[in-house]
Amino acid sequence: LKTNRERKGNKHQRTLIRIANLGALLQAMGEYSDARALREELVETRREVLGNKHKQTLLSIKGLGSLLKDMGEYDTAKPLLEEALEGFRETVGEGNGDTLWTMTIMGDVLTAMGDYDGAKPLLQGAVEGRLKKYGATHPHTLRAISSLGKLLQAMGDHDGAKAQLEEALAGRRETLGDANPDTLASMND
Repeated sequence: LKTNRERKGNKHQRTLIRIANLGALLQAMGEYSDARALREELVETRREVLGNKHKQTLLSIKGLGSLLKDMGEYDTAKPLLEEALEGFRETVGEGNGDTLWTMTIMGDVLTAMGDYDGAKPLLQGAVEGRLKKYGATHPHTLRAISSLGKLLQAMGDHDGAKAQLEEALAGRRETLGDANPDTLASMND
């Protein structure tokens, strides 16, 4: 990254790709403070260079919103995810994978904030869209099903939650195996 910054500058596409990749890696490693600085820089630069509705800008906004969700900063994540979701719906459509992924993250944020009525249509739509796009056992579909199950559990719909969470667990066992971290997380749900 340092070499790219020196040779190509902070606004060059290759530099921005490296910033995005490093930010995602740091987020996955739990190094949220460093990840946040990179993701905020990326959003700011892509807004300036590409505009607010460019797909790469929207992906950067979604990434920052996802990081803030992971950090528990739901009030800060929510407007970013709303912006990304609106942008994806306008530019690539409702059934696009980026739109569906953003719907899931936004649904998780709203669930965490206790806005179950706002979360439910997003998560139901994400499940339906992912079933159509990827099929029942794709990891992205199973992630959305799990999120819907957690929402239903929070709403007190234990039968509905059980059905969704069992479906997610069975699908993850089948496609990912018992030792996969996502499968293990489903076992705890």
